[in-house]
Amino acid sequence: MWVGITNSYRKAYRALKDGFFDVLIKPLPIAAITTVLGEIRQKLLAQDKPITISCPKEIRYLRSGSIWYIKADNNYVIVHLNDGEQFTVFNSLSYFEEILRFPFVRIHKSYIVNAIHIYRIHYTKKFLKLKGCEQFIPYTTSYAHQLEVIHTLKGSNIM
Repeated sequence: MWVGITNSYRKAYRALKDGFFDVLIKPLPIAAITTVLGEIRQKLLAQDKPITISCPKEIRYLRSGSIWYIKADNNYVIVHLNDGEQFTVFNSLSYFEEILRFPFVRIHKSYIVNAIHIYRIHYTKKFLKLKGCEQFIPYTTSYAHQLEVIHTLKGSNIM
């Protein structure tokens, strides 16, 4: 989703035609920015889309919002759901990175997490916690920029 900022009505019109979610015209009142961010939040949170995951002996249909995190382990991944269930899939983490968009973020070579469930980020020990999950999930500094985006969004009440 793209949001543009310009001082030209002509450019704003063109951006909307080209698929921008919204375009703000300068000077920017805080109320306009807050409104647009709220609309984006609602649209992103409403995208709890159904996904299909093929396991060795079954096919699973589930909502993307029910996934806490996905952990890579050798040639397969383990999907952890918010009801405590976990199952193994013979696929790569990059495959899940492609099919699961925001709010799923890669925070480690071996982990993708659902950012909506994050409630604690420990910068010294380099781990994070998810609501209802006992597991400490590590992150690496090469993916720390993802956590800064999450921190900004949560701080502005977008997530």
